[in-house]
Amino acid sequence: MTNDAWFGNTSAPAQHASHLVLRTIETRMGVARAANSGITEFVDPLGRAYAATKLNEAASIVGALRTSDVIPLYVRLGDWVGTLVVVLTLAGAGFLLKRRFRP
Repeated sequence: MTNDAWFGNTSAPAQHASHLVLRTIETRMGVARAANSGITEFVDPLGRAYAATKLNEAASIVGALRTSDVIPLYVRLGDWVGTLVVVLTLAGAGFLLKRRFRP
C-alpha cells in the first residue's frame, strides 16, 4: 500500500511505481501494489506489470499474484555484498594511492 496523493499530477507516481519493478527483479518476488491515487498494479518476478490502473483512476483490480521459487544471490546473501564491494573499492583506491606516492 502506498500514498501517492501528495505527488499530485506529476511524473512522480509513475517513477514511484517503476521502483517496484526494480525490487521485484532484485528479489524475484511478485508484488501487488495498491495506491490511493497513484498506479495500482501487479508486478511479476521478472518486472512485468499487469492489471495496472492509470493515475487518479477510481478502480479496483483482482488478479493472481505470480511468484517464483528462485532465490537470487542478493536475497540469499543479504546486504553484506554491497558492503564488501565498498570495502574492496576503498582497498583498491588505497593501493593505487600508495603505489602513486611511493618513494
